[in-house]
Amino acid sequence: GLKIERTLTGTMSSTTEKWEFEKAPPESKEAAQEILERVQERQQRLKAETPTDQQQKLRRMSDEILKNLDDASQVVPELLQNADDVGGECTAATLRLTQEEFSIENHQEPMTADQVAALGEFTASTKHDLSYIGHFGIGFKTIFSVTDNPQIETGYFAFQYDRDDPELPQEQLGDDLPFEGTKVRLPFKPDLPDTRRQALKSKLESIERLLPFLNNLETIRVEVEGETTTYERKETQKNVHEVRKS
Repeated sequence: GLKIERTLTGTMSSTTEKWEFEKAPPESKEAAQEILERVQERQQRLKAETPTDQQQKLRRMSDEILKNLDDASQVVPELLQNADDVGGECTAATLRLTQEEFSIENHQEPMTADQVAALGEFTASTKHDLSYIGHFGIGFKTIFSVTDNPQIETGYFAFQYDRDDPELPQEQLGDDLPFEGTKVRLPFKPDLPDTRRQALKSKLESIERLLPFLNNLETIRVEVEGETTTYERKETQKNVHEVRKS
C-alpha cells in the first residue's frame, strides 16, 4: 500500500513528493529546528534516491539557473519585492550596505514554515503552486551573485545556505531569537568584484524609483556606509503615491 509518514511539522507522501508545512511561523525554537531537520532529511533522501546521471543533470540545471541569475543589479529589487510581498503588519524595511555585506530586514512579519521549506528549492515553481512557494520564488537565487553563504533569521528560524549545496538549509545559532520579522544577510564573497558592490550601491541610491511599484511597504530606511536615508511612500489620492525622502 501507499506509505505515508506523518510528523508534527508536516506530511509527506512517497508518491507525490509533496510535503505540507504550516502556513504559519513555528512557535518555538524546537519546532523551527524540527522543520529544518525535516527539510534536510527530505533533500538528502531525494539525493539518495536519485540515480547519479540524474543527479548530474539536476546539478547542471541548478548551475545554469545560477548562471542566468548572476546579476548583482537584481539583488536589491528582488529582495525588496520579497519583503513587500510579506504583507500583513509589515510596512517597514531596512536595507544596509557595508564594505563586508548587504542585508535587508523587514519588521513584524516572520516567514511561515512552508515558505522556509520551499526557499531553497530550484524546482519549486514547477513542482508546487504559487501559494506553496510563498513570497520567495526562483529569483531569490540572484543573491548568489554576491554571496556564497546567505544567512537568514526569521521568527525562531536561523539558517544559512552554501553555494555548493544551495538547496540544503544549515542551522545556525541565532543572535536573539525570535527575530521579529525576517533578516537576510549576504556576506560578500572574498573575491567579489567592486563592480558588483557598486551595482548594489547604485540600486540603493535610486530606490525611490522602485517605491511606487510596491504594495505594502511604506517606509524604507537605506543605510550605505553609515549614511542613512529614509523614504516614505504616501498615497496622496486613490492609487497616486508620493515618495518623500529625508
